[in-house]
Amino acid sequence: MYQKYVEHAQKLKDINAAVAMLHWDMETYMPEGGAAVKSRQIGTLSSVLHEMATSSEYEQILNKLQDDNSLTDNQKKMYNFQKEILIALKNFQANL
Repeated sequence: MYQKYVEHAQKLKDINAAVAMLHWDMETYMPEGGAAVKSRQIGTLSSVLHEMATSSEYEQILNKLQDDNSLTDNQKKMYNFQKEILIALKNFQANL
């Protein structure tokens, strides 16, 4: 189960890195007329990122890891960190 968590978390990280790159590109090199396209791309990827980070599939993976006694201390810390993020995102979403 931890491997599924790692794979999902890596996808989240990759999408987040792409969003950061698009933001950087907007700040450092913006061709004329490019703002609308970059903004749309950022919005699309940000939506995908949020959906993946709050998906029931990801939540189930994290819930199953909760009782996994084979996790190392570092893995437990990462689990706790990701679980806190999931809770915060779900709370934020509920308050919209």
